[in-house]
Amino acid sequence: MQGPDVDISEIYTRALRYPICNQAVLQLIVKLLVDRKGASQRTLVQLPRRLFRSLSPPHSGWTQDDEPMPFLHYLYSNPEIPPLDTNFCEGYALTKAVHARFIPLVELLLYHRASPKSHDRLAVKVAVRQKSLPMLKLLVEKRPAKPRQDKKRKLEDRVSLDTEILKIAVQSDAKDIIDYLCKEKNVVPDFETLKKL
Repeated sequence: MQGPDVDISEIYTRALRYPICNQAVLQLIVKLLVDRKGASQRTLVQLPRRLFRSLSPPHSGWTQDDEPMPFLHYLYSNPEIPPLDTNFCEGYALTKAVHARFIPLVELLLYHRASPKSHDRLAVKVAVRQKSLPMLKLLVEKRPAKPRQDKKRKLEDRVSLDTEILKIAVQSDAKDIIDYLCKEKNVVPDFETLKKL
């Protein structure tokens, strides 16, 4: 990692892969790299899978204090750390957060440009199979940063919904999601799906 043509992003990516790389270790790395002459940032820092691997649905609900939230807030807010690739590994982080029903984490990842389109909309499909209309709406519908009082502004959805998603909703017997898809998102069922409705 010596020499003038070092990619700072790659150093952070490699360090973050190791469980020993917590916030304290990362702060030391930041101090070592902050004055590095001749270093470049050619790539995005990859979010390590290890932060999301152990997520599973909780019994009492998730909060902002649950891991990996504090560490992610540090990563995203530190101006010395190069930008993060939130969609690394085909949207693994978002899909795991949706599977765990970790709404604060899903919101954080979406805020930092996680794409529900990744890996053939796997996060969306997981939300539909879980019969979670609030999670599906969170993934699909963009909300304005500051709501305006005078009129509602229609924002483009993050991901398109189609007959494939409707078919999964029908197979999962998710009635509220079927209504949402047909009535609000104007998804027209194909003939095979229509027979199952």
